[in-house]
Amino acid sequence: MCLRFVCACWQGGLIYATECKGSVLLMQGHPEAAIEEMAGYYNTHEGKSEEAAFTVSKYALDLTFGKELGADARMFFDDGSYLDEYQFTLSHAYRVESVTDQDGNPLDYIRDGDYICILSGGKKLTQIGIRYRGHSSLYYANEKACFLPGFFAYYPKAGYRQQDFRDGSWDYDEPEVLFEVKVDRDGMTSNVSKDGSGFRGKAETLTLVDGFYHVSQQGEFQILSYPLMESEDEASREYPERLADELEKVEEYLEISGTDIHFELPKKVIMMPASLAFTSLAKGIFLYEDHAVLSHANSDAYFVLEQNVAKKSAPEKQALREAFFSIRPDEKTETDELWRYADMDGFDGYGTEVEEVYDLCVERMKEIGVQNASRQIVRYLLDGNDHTDPVFFLKSMGNEVK
Repeated sequence: MCLRFVCACWQGGLIYATECKGSVLLMQGHPEAAIEEMAGYYNTHEGKSEEAAFTVSKYALDLTFGKELGADARMFFDDGSYLDEYQFTLSHAYRVESVTDQDGNPLDYIRDGDYICILSGGKKLTQIGIRYRGHSSLYYANEKACFLPGFFAYYPKAGYRQQDFRDGSWDYDEPEVLFEVKVDRDGMTSNVSKDGSGFRGKAETLTLVDGFYHVSQQGEFQILSYPLMESEDEASREYPERLADELEKVEEYLEISGTDIHFELPKKVIMMPASLAFTSLAKGIFLYEDHAVLSHANSDAYFVLEQNVAKKSAPEKQALREAFFSIRPDEKTETDELWRYADMDGFDGYGTEVEEVYDLCVERMKEIGVQNASRQIVRYLLDGNDHTDPVFFLKSMGNEVK
């Protein structure tokens, strides 16, 4: 009975794991099971975040899908440069086989988990090629199916980028770049336009999906979902419209509909598979101009709003941002429902800045009203010219919305 259930859920995907490591999931307890492997890795390897000193103008990707993903990736730089080092993010799941320059000459490199630092050797580089292969225990790619979302570094991404998405943090702006992609089979779909047997076009990132998925039109949204169960598929198809409605209500409540934080959900939406691994390890929503990758299990309007505010808010305002978005106020929030750390039994002082500003947020909401205080806080977070200390800002907050 259990075996029949697995077959029904994943068709060939999970069963294929017995002979293909690149499949969706392995049994819990196996050292390469998605949750254990990725959680274990990121519990012991700290992520990095560093902008690249160069810009990739084009990706030429030649991808093969077998028992694991094979890739020949070539990155082009328009003007070339004499940088000593070129930093890229490429998931630790893949083994680098070679790194070369535009003439095919080998380049030295330093591999550190998800990160690879390529040494130019004093050459002017117009291209860098990286050949690699391997499999991810979560983001699968094999001859039966694949789920390679654009936020995951299955191809080399310029700069150092965090790849641990368990807390839903993702705030990278990716510049538009030309993708020329070859794949070794038909039936695959992408956010980039189809071109012969592959894909070609400009986009912020490249998402590739193949296998047992379902495409439907729900209002103005085109939804790609995984119908593991009829009820889950229906929830996936309804989710984008519901999220758009939630966003409209929250933006109206906070009076930010006319600001540059307002955005519309892309019309092409790819829903993550509703497995425990994905809902545990890839939380949230990943937005691009031409598509979005969503997990309906743990994404809502405030989650989307926080991601956008994080991109525009100054680093010194992070504690206030975390405190405010943990409250998630709306028209139903009652002041008597709000609690403070200082009122907890055994309180003997604040352990973190977040706790202190959280209590100040609650105090201001009780004094001048939840909506009034919330609107002022969000405007302060979005104001790049206001460098007032967050604690001072909260203590001096007036009764009128600025």
